[in-house]
Amino acid sequence: MSRRAKPGHVQTFVELLQTISHPVEQCIEWPYGKSKGYGKFTLGGKWHSVHRYLLQMATGQSGEGLDACHNCGNQACVNVSHLRWDTRKGNAADRKIHGTETCGEKHGAAKLTEAKVREIHRLSSEGCTSFDLAARFGVSSVQINNVLAGRQWHHIYQDVLQSGHGGTAFSK
Repeated sequence: MSRRAKPGHVQTFVELLQTISHPVEQCIEWPYGKSKGYGKFTLGGKWHSVHRYLLQMATGQSGEGLDACHNCGNQACVNVSHLRWDTRKGNAADRKIHGTETCGEKHGAAKLTEAKVREIHRLSSEGCTSFDLAARFGVSSVQINNVLAGRQWHHIYQDVLQSGHGGTAFSK
């Protein structure tokens, strides 16, 4: 369990980082409070992301409209040589590369599994209706249609099409 950063901890931590005269290759993990894996602290009664705050200090840029991206894929890392400003799309591409994308079974609200999605495609190709599939798998027919069209679970959609168990009347 992580500790909450007390007043002065952030400043002390930043001063410590500034004493490093050469880039450090390994990740430097925030040792205090985290939310969803990212280091957090309060300043002036407002919560801030540590990696974003440190990147602003290092680059002198506000980063407005941009994401503070981790080149290393480690959300707790605050090593500024591992951070960069990028678009939301660039950050999403990073998550895919690093395997930290929260899609499919990794998503906390997922009701289906990859095996069930493949089964949905197979049964649909055999003539099962989306209403029958929805009842069988405990989801809505809208979700079934989104799965069959590749709008949800898109990361396995191409595999399913190539296996011959996809290809429905629905389009993306």
